[in-house]
Amino acid sequence: MSKEIIDSIAEIYFFRIFDLCKENDIDLILIKYPYRRDYFENLQKCFTEREYFPILETKIKARNQGVIILDYSKNYIDQPELFEDGHHLSSEGQIRHLFTKSVLIP
Repeated sequence: MSKEIIDSIAEIYFFRIFDLCKENDIDLILIKYPYRRDYFENLQKCFTEREYFPILETKIKARNQGVIILDYSKNYIDQPELFEDGHHLSSEGQIRHLFTKSVLIP
């Protein structure tokens, strides 16, 4: 039996967001937030990046909705001092500001 990479209920709600954006003429931008190497390595125990993201991105592209995906997942992967934990940046103002400025769209 193969494991389910993407939870079916989560997928339904995830794509409902797409539908709501389309219905309301809203551009959808998805962000893959930064994480630390140890967090990434723990994720690999559940599924590999090659399994999860290509499956999800194929499903997103199949909707032909022009979604923008910004990938910042590995921007600070080897800078653990910038994180509170494996996937939350520290509260230091300059770090948060640095990341926030990099994803803001004028």
